Amino acid sequence: MWFWLALGSAVFAALTSILAKIGIEGVGSNLATAIRTMVVVVMAWGMVFLTHQQTGIMSISRKSWLFLILSGSLFAKTLSTARSAPASRASSSQRRIHSPSPHP
Repeated sequence: MWFWLALGSAVFAALTSILAKIGIEGVGSNLATAIRTMVVVVMAWGMVFLTHQQTGIMSISRKSWLFLILSGSLFAKTLSTARSAPASRASSSQRRIHSPSPHP
């Protein structure tokens, strides 16, 4: 059973990547990320309401709120940092990794 779940996960991850590449044509990467994020937000809240867990929001401790917000903020910062990195810098580091060194 785990094999089928892993296979399904891999197939959906591949489809997600393919659809994103097709969908981002002519759309700025930040705008595309924001649109995809909104879809994820709607789906996540849909699952919260579908499983009747919305009443638990009032029982979340301050500590949990703090760490959830910090986690989300760091994730958002990671996205913005990755988006602002120059493409030439990434490609030059890839070349260094894959090209043989001139010095023994």
